[in-house]
Amino acid sequence: LTKYPVNYLIISNGTLANETISLLRQYTGRITLQISLDGLQKSHDCLRGNGAFEKVQKNIMILRSHEIPFYFKTTINKTNCKDLEEIVKLAISWGGTLVSFSFLNPIGRGLINTDLHMSDNEIVESFYSLESLKLKYASQISYTISEKDKGISDAFNKGIKRATGEIVGIIN
Repeated sequence: LTKYPVNYLIISNGTLANETISLLRQYTGRITLQISLDGLQKSHDCLRGNGAFEKVQKNIMILRSHEIPFYFKTTINKTNCKDLEEIVKLAISWGGTLVSFSFLNPIGRGLINTDLHMSDNEIVESFYSLESLKLKYASQISYTISEKDKGISDAFNKGIKRATGEIVGIIN
């Protein structure tokens, strides 16, 4: 990490944070820590195993005590799509700087676990819920959308329409 003056993103399930405290403290300001939060306790433990939620909660408190910034990433699926605002509130109460949502893609674990797939109505409801939450918690929520489009220019145009910043960058 010291060889190159770049910033790093560490993606974690949050269960081993205690073992990485010294590294994280040494590079605060250059490391962004993303913690996967699969929902409230029942949803999270359903996907990660019994007790995983409590481990994450314990390690979040350790990160906070060392003033290490972190944010949460939640993949919206059938088990958590009704709990989006509660997830935001939980993440804020735990000291997360941001909650980032994305919809489940039918690849990897999302392809195998068909019980996680949402109905069309659940997807639409979740999208509207995110729009509402984005207004209510403007500085603490972001989300990505993965949907069918009519090609790369259509996808770019959809992204540009939703952009809120002064500069829009497109990587092809």
